[in-house]
Amino acid sequence: MTNKLLAKVLNDKNLEIATEIKEKLEPNTEYEIIFSEEEIIFKKVIPSVKKTSSLLRKGSGKSILRHAGTWKGDDLQECLEIVYNNRSQIEI
Repeated sequence: MTNKLLAKVLNDKNLEIATEIKEKLEPNTEYEIIFSEEEIIFKKVIPSVKKTSSLLRKGSGKSILRHAGTWKGDDLQECLEIVYNNRSQIEI
């Protein structure tokens, strides 16, 4: 890491950013700025996967079953009761 001035706050409180930083910024990308008394952290916001399509259709459980394999054991009823007793509504 080099120690050189990369950004400067001007008298009118505008920010002057060095070309090295501007070249690394991606167009149409959001950045989160976290700051304290001693430092400012500039982080790229990673967009989350869109969940709208999965929220609009009723879930079938098929995606879970692809990974679950077959049931082995004799405690299915007990496991179902545990699930039913611990279910709660969620806010989305």
